[in-house]
Amino acid sequence: MNRKTDPGLWRRLRVGDRIRLVKIPLDFLDWKALHLETKQAYQYLLKRRRPVVVYQIDEYGLPWVQFRFRRGDRMRHDFLAVNHGGIVIVAPRQKHRKR
Repeated sequence: MNRKTDPGLWRRLRVGDRIRLVKIPLDFLDWKALHLETKQAYQYLLKRRRPVVVYQIDEYGLPWVQFRFRRGDRMRHDFLAVNHGGIVIVAPRQKHRKR
């Protein structure tokens, strides 16, 4: 997937925006400097290729997303601040009309 991303997009995100991680941020190319759980979260979101919803903007202006995934026989809930490039905004879902 080769999409052009805006590195400053995260500053314009609002609660309720749907975003998708499409590539590793340039800041994270050195995986050794990244916390293991953060690395696993990025790998999971990139592999899954599904959008996540911004649920909170903290007091520092950082947008946070939450997601869950199965680890073994348990569901794991995780949170991630997205303050980097490598994300795109996903178009809102179209509502289906009843015929």
